[in-house]
Amino acid sequence: MTDDLQFQEQAFDAGEVTINYAENANENGGTSLLLLYGVTFSWRSGFDRLLPALAQSRHTYAPDLRGHGGSGHASSYRTIDYAKDFESLLLNRINEPVILVGFDIGALVALQLAASVPDLVQGSS
Repeated sequence: MTDDLQFQEQAFDAGEVTINYAENANENGGTSLLLLYGVTFSWRSGFDRLLPALAQSRHTYAPDLRGHGGSGHASSYRTIDYAKDFESLLLNRINEPVILVGFDIGALVALQLAASVPDLVQGSS
């Protein structure tokens, strides 16, 4: 299902761990989306039913949590650790405001990101 969405997988060194993420560089306008899913998922499965619609309308980033999917493993897997990984992704790779979309632990990570880098978070759901 996700193969036809033209997502390109990439790796980003977040410092403590390498984060795997997929990006669909849709240029239809609007604020980019950063998708944050729950534990035991990967970017391919976390939003599998929503990816087609989201990717058609927005530039979309879908990272794997540390220890999940194609991301590296680390010694700690707390919400604050996930948030630090994605804060680094926002500051050093994306570097523009995004709308955070999260569920499960991804929703908690979104709250932490909104608090730590408010200039790079335009909204969340």
